[in-house]
Amino acid sequence: MTVRSLDHYTIRTADLDASVAFYVDALGLRHGERPAFTFPGAWLYCGDSPTVHLIGGNGRKDAGSGAIDHVAFRAGGLAEFTGRLRRLGIPFDERTPPGTRTRQVFVKDPDGLTVEVNFPGEAPACTGARFACPGRGRVGCPHHGPRPGPQFDGDARCPLPIFPGSGSPTHRRRSSRWTG
Repeated sequence: MTVRSLDHYTIRTADLDASVAFYVDALGLRHGERPAFTFPGAWLYCGDSPTVHLIGGNGRKDAGSGAIDHVAFRAGGLAEFTGRLRRLGIPFDERTPPGTRTRQVFVKDPDGLTVEVNFPGEAPACTGARFACPGRGRVGCPHHGPRPGPQFDGDARCPLPIFPGSGSPTHRRRSSRWTG
């Protein structure tokens, strides 16, 4: 036997309608055919594959079989996706793993499960440019972390956007480490 790929994952959801809306409206999956099971649920498709299975009525305390930290999708169209999340009022975090050109977007589904969406090749290459973190006395590139150095003009920027289109004169990162 050889495992070829992940087939699907199943979420026991407290609010089936809210979860369907999240995965369809925010992530762009398609609500599709599902066998006539005797319990409420939905199958959400990524292309031709029913990748996300939802089971409604998460009232059981013993439901599930373990802890899942997050699930991840590979996608294209970063600007369109983050624009959609902003229009829907869904909070998200963005990251670029060091040494990569993959932009990652992290968002919570209605049941609190972290969903990671990866956009390979959609983050510009880091130049290592330095910028000041105003009021914090730290200098560095947000993609490589803080580096020792003198405080300088807060308008100096790394060319890599943390939140494209934020309109901020400095970078913002949604963590306690960097603020703008």
